[in-house]
Order: sequence, then C-alpha cells, then structure tokens
Amino acid sequence: MTPTHDDLERSLGRVEGSQSQMEARMDRFEKLVSEGFKELGDGIHELRKEIGDLKAKESERKGVWRIIALISGAVSAVVASIVKYMAG
Repeated sequence: MTPTHDDLERSLGRVEGSQSQMEARMDRFEKLVSEGFKELGDGIHELRKEIGDLKAKESERKGVWRIIALISGAVSAVVASIVKYMAG
C-alpha cells in the first residue's frame, strides 16, 4: 500500500510539531546556560573584589609591622643609651 497525500501531510505535521518542541527546549536550554554564565561572571567579579580587599589589608598589615619594628628599634636604642649613661 502506498502512502496517500493525507498520510504524508500527517507525517509532515508530526515532524513540524516535533521541531517546534525541540526549538522550545533549545530556547529554554539557551536561557538556562546564559543565566548560569551570568551567575558565574558575577561570582568571579565578587571573588576578584574580595581578593583585592585581602591584598589591601595584607599590605596595610605589612606597613604596620614595619612601623612597630621601627618603634621597637628606637625604644631599644633609647634604653641602651640610658643604661650606658647610668653605667658610665
């Protein structure tokens, strides 16, 4: 039995319906992937900001350490001078 014109149209309609469903699924998938990449980009931006803040705090901490070392050296020199003066 050969397919009739109606059989061919029905089959074509099924193919078009399947294609429409596939297009809708691909649109949803594309939206999901785009939103995921946006969230990743936002997360990376936040991490870079936090790393920058940590680097700034580390630099500040190093600066404070140098000042404390300078002050303790000056106090040690003054104490040594006083001890030398009192002993001498």
